[in-house]
Amino acid sequence: MFTLLPKDPKEKLYTLLIGFSGALRFPNLGFHDLQAWDESLYTIRAEGILRFGNWVDQSAFSVDGLYSALHPPLHVWLTAISLSLCGINEFAARLVSALFGLATPFVLYAIGKRIDKPETGLYAALLFTLNPFVTFLARQGQFAGLEDLGGRVLDGVLHGHDDLLGPGHHVHGAAHALDLLARDHPVGQISVFGHFH
Repeated sequence: MFTLLPKDPKEKLYTLLIGFSGALRFPNLGFHDLQAWDESLYTIRAEGILRFGNWVDQSAFSVDGLYSALHPPLHVWLTAISLSLCGINEFAARLVSALFGLATPFVLYAIGKRIDKPETGLYAALLFTLNPFVTFLARQGQFAGLEDLGGRVLDGVLHGHDDLLGPGHHVHGAAHALDLLARDHPVGQISVFGHFH
């Protein structure tokens, strides 16, 4: 199980480095304006949940069929919660992606550490976190941050590292459910999941 602050000083330093690099997603997170397409559509869906109370299918109140409910709902649900806590603004619309962008390198670190050694996990986490494209996506109110985290958790589980997430035989199902709720193309994930089992 991954602990927040390990006892080993070297691993504590690694954890702080990963945390600092992940925190780079947050400065000026509320910059104006929302992207004209995905970012604004997901925020409108989340705002629609708050205004109309329909958590399952927001297409009923979309303007001229502007969007559909075909995309996985977890990001929209979490964005609705963020909007309700922080107000309807750019920061709240992007907060979910930034939080998952911060969490993903810790999962990568735990997988790399478990597979090989702490340095492997550190390199994997930093290479992922400091990649400019990944940083860009983690600062956008889109599915990308949640997709990355769901994919990495599922990858860890598929490689037989259930203990990264905790005990219990339901970890496979929970990781797969997270992945399906988060990913934009779950059909491909189902085939990958079936291949490993």
